[in-house]
Amino acid sequence: MKKTICVLLAFIVCAISLCACGGTEQTKNKDIRKTMYAELSGFYKGKHLTSYLEAAALCAAGEDLAAYDCSELFADGVNDAQYVISCCFLKKAGAPQESESAAAERISKLEEAIRTPDALDIASLCDTVAALELYGAEYDRAAVAESLLSRQDEISGGFYEFPHTSGTSSHISALNTAAALTAYMLIRHAVRSQIYEDSLHDSALLYLGDCMEDDNTVKNGSGVSSSAATAQTLSALIACDIPQNGEISTSLLSAIHNFAAISDGVLYGYRDTADGETKRDTAAAILFCVTSTLYGNPYFAEETSAAGGITETNN
Repeated sequence: MKKTICVLLAFIVCAISLCACGGTEQTKNKDIRKTMYAELSGFYKGKHLTSYLEAAALCAAGEDLAAYDCSELFADGVNDAQYVISCCFLKKAGAPQESESAAAERISKLEEAIRTPDALDIASLCDTVAALELYGAEYDRAAVAESLLSRQDEISGGFYEFPHTSGTSSHISALNTAAALTAYMLIRHAVRSQIYEDSLHDSALLYLGDCMEDDNTVKNGSGVSSSAATAQTLSALIACDIPQNGEISTSLLSAIHNFAAISDGVLYGYRDTADGETKRDTAAAILFCVTSTLYGNPYFAEETSAAGGITETNN
């Protein structure tokens, strides 16, 4: 299956449609996305939201966010980017919070931080770009693209956490690459060029394909098969327009589902690793992923401006 997935991703790079390739799989696996979402909906019912990924996913799925306690999304210690992302999706869902008034101040901090993108680790850079794009802020997207490029390994196509310099202890990983690819897709409409397409898009896709194990999982930074790493990888691939219910999506979703902790037919969480405990941040990454396969990656559906308007993206 790993070879098949790599070939399919190579087809995407070559701009060959996968619709026909995914047709049989869509019929055979037509319920995996709905099954997982139904389980997750039950898991989240009555719970406080604790992650910006949960807010984004539930909003994209059309859930009533006003029915959830969202206060933890704006608790002390929540970083600026994740705070703004939550605000944008709550506003989009028609459930704005009192904390929304603080979003402009947070945006000012993010605009300052993005002026030196090399100082941000790749995950923070991705979150910052997502927050700025969702909010409708203006910033130097070309500088972000160059910062992403400076983190990429020219041989493998994978990404380091920071711009790679001699003696750095950082390493290439699927998680870094998924974050970099997502960040690039968010700004692609403004910076697209042949070099970025060849490297930040095509080479990154092929690297992620090579990261997929024979059991269709992706390893985390510690080298262990991880449901969250697999989910974040698939979310990034969905952002690149791979078929939402094609062979790649259904294969990875099925692998992720093997990490579900289910008792008497009820989901009570997801383990990140086979022998790990269930964690909410793992469930959040998987909810975001499953929602992406149903409705598209939430970051790319619509864009919320600072004035509260909704506009279509150009991706």
